[in-house]
Amino acid sequence: MDTTSVTIVSLAILLYNLVSARLRQSIITAPIVFVSFGLLVGNAGFRLLDFRLEHDAIHLLAELTLIVVLFTDASRVDLTLLRREHDLPVRLLTIGLPLCMLIGTLTVWWLFPEFGLWQAAVLAAIVAPTDAALAHSVVTNKLVPTRIRQAISVESGLNDGLCLPLFLIFLCGARVAEHLETTSYPLAKWYAVRTERAKEISQAAEHEPIVEMPFR
Repeated sequence: MDTTSVTIVSLAILLYNLVSARLRQSIITAPIVFVSFGLLVGNAGFRLLDFRLEHDAIHLLAELTLIVVLFTDASRVDLTLLRREHDLPVRLLTIGLPLCMLIGTLTVWWLFPEFGLWQAAVLAAIVAPTDAALAHSVVTNKLVPTRIRQAISVESGLNDGLCLPLFLIFLCGARVAEHLETTSYPLAKWYAVRTERAKEISQAAEHEPIVEMPFR
């Protein structure tokens, strides 16, 4: 990013801070504002910013932003209340999150037949975790009960760490399923072959004619 790009982004953040108190009283959230700002000044709009997504500065800025958001959410958690009302975050992480990933995998597999089971699971693992930034307007709203706000805050802070190992496993499974002949993981290859064979048998059974058996 050059000096002009940094100046434009800094001015946008400054202007948002000047009107953020009024925007909190409306349905317009910070993600909506900055996504719209990015569309206007980026390649889809007036092309005022000159930056590449693969640039190291973009990755560093994204990581710092996530760290700040998670830190501020964690600082609002009442540990005394969390110890007393820990059942809701535990249920969200141990029951709600796996069910969301399972339902998401089946939904993607149904909506996109060209996706394999592993690819559908990868997409579900990306979408299922609650985003801390998007949940910010909920966890800071005083109209929402404190117990609910804290549960969402705790869940959104921990779900990424829980989903990352599963995401990597699903990603490896998708890689193995696409390149069975070059994989060097025997167990993963065996499981992927079994999955593909079961899928082929299921598809073949759907197209086979039904043979009527005479009653005796």
